Amino acid sequence: LRDTKRDMNRITISPLKIPAVEFGSSKESKRGLICIQEWWGVNSGILAHAEKLSNDFDAYVVVPDLYKGKIGVDKEEASHLMNEMDFMNAAKEIGEVAKYMKETKNVEKVGTIGFCMGGALSLLGGCTSDDVDACVVFYGVPSGFDVEANVKKPVLANFGELDNLEGFSSKKDATELEEKLKKCPASGDCEVILYPGVGHAFMN
Repeated sequence: LRDTKRDMNRITISPLKIPAVEFGSSKESKRGLICIQEWWGVNSGILAHAEKLSNDFDAYVVVPDLYKGKIGVDKEEASHLMNEMDFMNAAKEIGEVAKYMKETKNVEKVGTIGFCMGGALSLLGGCTSDDVDACVVFYGVPSGFDVEANVKKPVLANFGELDNLEGFSSKKDATELEEKLKKCPASGDCEVILYPGVGHAFMN
């Protein structure tokens, strides 16, 4: 694994004027990754994840700020910010970030990775954008998303066996997602992993 500290820069991605943070350089790596926030917002935790991903995989990583600078300092505020967010618009913004990475930064392949709320958006945003090549999900399934019809690219979904968030990331939700992925156009390139002995947010 690489242990070189990557440069962090704050950028704005047009034309939607999406604030974001980037790690690494597309001049050094043609691998691109969009790292999507938890319900807390773009805090030190998600930035640490992004920097580690950039280091470990020698990738150019962009973290879009879907809350536009707002941070949930407690669960009540984080829940409010998440519930106020337009998920389909956030998915569109993820697609715009992927387009920016390919057209402006000349990245060859772009993947999405997200945690909790970001896990659901990784699947939703990744699978509704032609510029995203693969999606990694950590404990989150988007509500109302037709997996069987819309997943046409590789998906790796990770869940905790003891996760009790029914309707979003529980063991039951993971199993249901796995069954749906078996029927999607990219079924041969999709996998759900259920980690024993851990609950929600086990990557924190």
